[in-house]
Parts: sequence; C-alpha cells; structure tokens
Amino acid sequence: MAYSIEIKNDVINRITKGEKIKDISEKMGISVPTIYKWKKENQLDNKNMDDVSLTEQKKISKEIKRLIKLRKFDEALKYTDKYPDNPVIQSQKIKIYIKKGKYIEAKEIGKKFENYAPIQSQMVTIAIKEGDYEKAKEIGEKFRDNAPIQSQMATIAIKEGDYEKAKEIGKKFRDDAPIQSQMATIAIKQGDYEKAREIGKKFENYAQIQSQMATIAIKQGDYEKAKEIGEKFRDHAQIQSQMVTIAIQEGDYEKAKEIGKKFLNDEVIQLQIEKIEKKLKKYNALCKENKEKVELLNQIKTKLYYELEKIDLQEILQNKELTEKQKLYVALAINEKRKNVKNIKEIAKRYKDSDEIKNINIILQRTQSKKKKIFDWKIYDVCLGWELDENLQNKYEQNKKKQNKVREQIIKGKYNVHTNKKISDNNIQKPKVQQFFKSELKHEEKHKNNNDFKNELKVQVQQDTAKIKQQNEEIQQKYIYTEVMEYLIEKRKPIYVKMQSTDLETQREGISQWDKLDDLIEKIKELKE
Repeated sequence: MAYSIEIKNDVINRITKGEKIKDISEKMGISVPTIYKWKKENQLDNKNMDDVSLTEQKKISKEIKRLIKLRKFDEALKYTDKYPDNPVIQSQKIKIYIKKGKYIEAKEIGKKFENYAPIQSQMVTIAIKEGDYEKAKEIGEKFRDNAPIQSQMATIAIKEGDYEKAKEIGKKFRDDAPIQSQMATIAIKQGDYEKAREIGKKFENYAQIQSQMATIAIKQGDYEKAKEIGEKFRDHAQIQSQMVTIAIQEGDYEKAKEIGKKFLNDEVIQLQIEKIEKKLKKYNALCKENKEKVELLNQIKTKLYYELEKIDLQEILQNKELTEKQKLYVALAINEKRKNVKNIKEIAKRYKDSDEIKNINIILQRTQSKKKKIFDWKIYDVCLGWELDENLQNKYEQNKKKQNKVREQIIKGKYNVHTNKKISDNNIQKPKVQQFFKSELKHEEKHKNNNDFKNELKVQVQQDTAKIKQQNEEIQQKYIYTEVMEYLIEKRKPIYVKMQSTDLETQREGISQWDKLDDLIEKIKELKE
C-alpha cells in the first residue's frame, strides 16, 4: 500500500517524540516493518543536537520522561539544561513548562526552533490554551503538511463551529487516525452514525476511534457490539471505563469490580467503582463469605488508622481464618505504615512471579519515597474490602476526647496526675501555680523561698499550654483542608461527565480540567501533611 509523504512525516515526528513503534503501528494501522524502513530512510540529522547520538538521546529522553511522570520537574529540568540545542530534549522541557504554566519560558524555546514541527505543535497548544487562535493559525499555515499540527487546526475549527473547515483538513489527511477521530466526532455531533462507522471500519485498531464506536453502540443499546470492542481493547482504560458503564447498567457489579481491580491507578474507573460501593453498601467479594473475617480485617484497619494499639503481625500471619492474599495485603499495610522498606522488599522477592507483584511494587515505591504523603488506602480497600470498625472507632474517639480533656484540666490546674483525680474549684488558688498538684503543695511549703522551683513550674505550665494550643490549631487546620478536599472532589463530578462525552473536544477539555484539578488536590494533600 502506498502512503503519502504527510503520513511518513507524521510517523517520523512520532518516533522523534519518543513514541514506541509498536504503538504507532496499532494506532495508525501501518505495519511495523514499514515504519522501521521509514525510520532508517529518515534518520535524524544530529549536527545541531549537541553531538548526542540517537542511542544516548533516547536514553536521556527516557529518563526525563520517567521524571516527568513522577512529577519530579526540577530534576528533569537539570537534564534538559545540559542540551540547549537538542530539539527532542528541549521539546520535553517545554512539556514541563506547560505543566507548570510557564508559557513565557516555553515560548522562548519555541522561537529557537521555529522549523521543528513537534515544538511548534506545542506552541499551538499554548496559543489554544491562551485563546490566541490567530497565533495558532499562523503556525498551522506554515506547517500545512504536518498532521499533528493540522489536527490542532481541526480542533480550533470544531471549537469555532466551522465544521466545513475541519472536514477540509480531514479530506487531506484521510489516513491519519487522530484527525479521522475528529471527523468521527463531527459525524456523531451531526447524528451521522453511518459516516462515523465508516471511519471506524477503516481504523479498526485505533483505540480512540473504537472508543467512539463503543459510544455509538451504547447510545443505540447495542451492548454486545460495544463488548466486542471492549474484548479487543482489554488494556485501554477509556474503553474499559465504557465497559464498566455497561456492567453498571446491566447490574453486573462484579464484572465492573473486576475491571476496577485491573485499573487501580485510573481515577475515572475508580470513581465509577466508588459509586458502585456507595450504592450497594456491601463489602468486597473477598470479604462476603465470612463475617468473622470481615470483623477481624475491620479491626486491623481501625488499629492501623488510629495507631493507638500495637498490632502483632506474626499473630495475624498465623491466623487460619484469613486467606493468603488477605495476609499478604495486611502485612504490606502494616509495613508501609511502619515505613519498613526492608520487609516490603522481602515480600516483593517472595511474590515476584505472582499476580500481586504490580501492587507490591507500587507500595514499595511509595514506602521508599522520602516525600511526606497521606497514607493511601486505595489498594488495600479494593483488595481487602475492609473498613473502619464502628465500635472500635467510637472507643478510640472517646479515649482521644478523654485525653484531650485531661490535658486541658492539667493546664487549668483541675487535675492531679499523681492521684488521677479532679481538684475542686474551691481548692484552686489560681495565682499560685504550684497548687496544680497536691503533691506539689507540700513541696511548696518546704520551698517557699525557692524562686527557681516556682519559676520552673511556671515555665512547664506555659510550655504545656502552648503545646495544646498548637495541637488545637493543627486539628482546626486539618479540618479546613479536609473541607477543601471534599469540595474539590465534588467538583470532579461534572468534569467526569465531560470525559465520558462522545465529543472528542469535550473529552479533551474534561481531561485537561481533570489534570489541573488533580494537581490542585495533590498540593492540598501536601499542605495538609
């Protein structure tokens, strides 16, 4: 099959940006040998790339990509600063600046690489974010044959309601999957499902378009057709989210939970699973069989949560009521709480060939991190189905209140720590700090002239008062942060609806808003810590 120069250039651009050849093949429906042939014919010119070989560039680029994924932007920038003339690495630097909202710095790099399409595509992204469509169109005019940039031009046309302009771009790039996905979006908006299906037949291996086909099938009630697509794209989060939607509508909550276990790190799917759990108000399938197991697991979680009682891990591991999988996750939770990296590494070695190794590695990575974070219960909640034990929770809360009350009484001089009894108001002589404790009254008579003793007690009381005041302020601050978190999480709901839209542009807008909100939630979590 003969391919146009635009498609070849698009493939080379994708390779340059670090996209895997296998992924490009699946998305664009082009065979792997053909792509390798184009890559060989179009080896990048390294003369203006700081004398970095392709192998070294790929290695550096991969490390930068890893750091960006971990949100270690400052570390990633240190790498990019070493290669100011390398367009591939500078493109990654722009990506960091865009994430941090530093558009001015990004634009400075864009001026340096005016003829490098991937970077100019990023300049278009910034222009669209700032609402400067004219600037974006100028770049589009210069790169008429570049598919990614023309896809952005189609985005602008759709936003402006100029479907005819978008369709002109679609006609020029008939073999470009992302642009044809936009054409499918227009067809769905206009109710022309047949046209959308024609595009779907042509790009049977492109996940985004097949997700749109699943959307059409769901709209028309053809769940079997949608499930066929889901079966083909088992590892694609967006399509599997649609499978969860179908499972919920059919009442097959166990099927939905199965998908949820596979995509523990996908927030959209996990949000769907949370809704199911709230609706059902039942325990996880692992815990339904045995009520005693549930109670035991709930007590363990409550003890871990409040950290007021020691937990004997060996006793739990010897418990015959719990399954091996439950023991594994309880052991991981206890060791993560204790920040015991060594034990978790040993567990990882023992279970390296099991289905649980992915979760174990995530937990190990979290435990090794020096950055303070809120303890993440998600993996444990999904795999164990536990929750806080109400009776034990009430007991701990009452103990906390008693402890706080005693502290207040000690400061006010209404409690004797030696006798564990309250002191009546009549016996309190407020000006004399020594009379807070009966044992100190006798001591006071012996030391009436001992100013050092008096001053020492005064200082101690002042320190205790300041400490309790600080604790109360911290509690109040955490309460405020919790309220803010709940508000932000509530804001996710309308954004989630956008992400489920059949309109590709609405989907993209939703994903962008979700990312921004997610960043904000992370910052609030850090402040709360």
